[in-house]
Amino acid sequence: MIPRAALLLTSLFEHGKPEVQYKKCENAHDGRGWTCGAFGYTSQDAKSFKFPKEAWKLLSFNTIWGDACKDPEFQKLQLQVAEEEFLTPAVEEMARLHLKHFLTLAVFFDTLVQHGAGADPDGFYAILRGWHPGGDEEKELFHFLSRREHVLLNPKNKTSKKTWAESVDRVRAFRQLLGYRVDEVKLPPNLELRLPIELRTCSYSLVIK
Repeated sequence: MIPRAALLLTSLFEHGKPEVQYKKCENAHDGRGWTCGAFGYTSQDAKSFKFPKEAWKLLSFNTIWGDACKDPEFQKLQLQVAEEEFLTPAVEEMARLHLKHFLTLAVFFDTLVQHGAGADPDGFYAILRGWHPGGDEEKELFHFLSRREHVLLNPKNKTSKKTWAESVDRVRAFRQLLGYRVDEVKLPPNLELRLPIELRTCSYSLVIK
């Protein structure tokens, strides 16, 4: 099961609200077709939701998706796919590197949601490659976030550049939870993501309960 704090944070960063946005469905005209659900699934994920690929091309697909989300079982399916595609690899890397903090897990999970688990140079594993096994977890996590920020600002896939550059504050929010000053605001570190979670950055000023 996805830890609640990690789920709320990624929902905030993906949709601007900490509540899980199962019904969200839009065509951002970024070459990926419809982007839907709590975790930004695209037509490439059609098989996971039992929709024929042709359905993703319909102009009314956002209505179809919204209707499907009225069924609690379809909402559970979104979470199930997210657990398999994002949470499981995050947990596996935590175990491989002998890491323990829930903040690290949330960062890995969120990175996998945004960057994917592919072999491309903008993906999660490319960013993780710089992690030094056996090093101090907090310092390594800080460097991981710095590498992720660099990718968001300078992606190899230029079609993602504008959208990703606009999302860089999600990395700075994680850095603040790590205990670093962001936008002249320094909050106590919250390594275990205990609720309530406070964020005070350029894009986010709220308390998640």
